[in-house]
Parts: sequence; C-alpha cells; structure tokens
Amino acid sequence: MDFTSAVFCWMVALIYGVTALWLSKRRKPFPFFTGVSIPAEVLIDVRAYNRANGKMWAVYSIVHVVAGLLALASSTLGFVLLGLLILPGLVILFTIHKRIFNRYKNPDIKPFY
Repeated sequence: MDFTSAVFCWMVALIYGVTALWLSKRRKPFPFFTGVSIPAEVLIDVRAYNRANGKMWAVYSIVHVVAGLLALASSTLGFVLLGLLILPGLVILFTIHKRIFNRYKNPDIKPFY
C-alpha cells in the first residue's frame, strides 16, 4: 500500500480542521478567500456567521479524511479524489459561503462590495 496520497489528504484535512476550530471561536467576521474585510455591522450575528463557516470547513475536512481512507485502497484514487475536492470543491465552498453570508447579512445595510 502507498500511504503518500492518504497522508497528503489527511494533512490537508488537518489544515481545514484547524481552520474550522479557529473560525468557530473567532469574534471578527471571516472574509473567506476574497480578501475583503467584512465589517461586523454588515452581519446580524457575527458569532453565528463564523460558527456556520466553521461547520462548512469541518465538513470539508471530514471529506478529506474520507478521501485519505479511500486513498489507502488506491493512491491513484486518492489523488483523483483530492483533485476533485480541491477544484470543484472550492467552487462548492464559495457557493455555500455566499449562502451563509446572505443568511447572516443585515438587510438594512447596503452591499459593501
């Protein structure tokens, strides 16, 4: 068995898992990957917004753990799954993040970006 792809998947999962924990405790709004700072006034509940983002990253981390387990069966399968998780997976994350943002944005504030 080749553990390289499994270990790589688990390392990525660890990064996303730590990100999920950090986000769950963060008091300032998380800007995702856009680099645009989100003012706290734009959100109704910053802590709930960050917890929702933390859950999103936790699920993404768990999916990487599963990909690592499947990689134990086949390193090729592991790398293919990791590629699918990274490219299309990030598009899915952007979509979910937009839904989270829309759920917690303050309707009285005009869009800031």
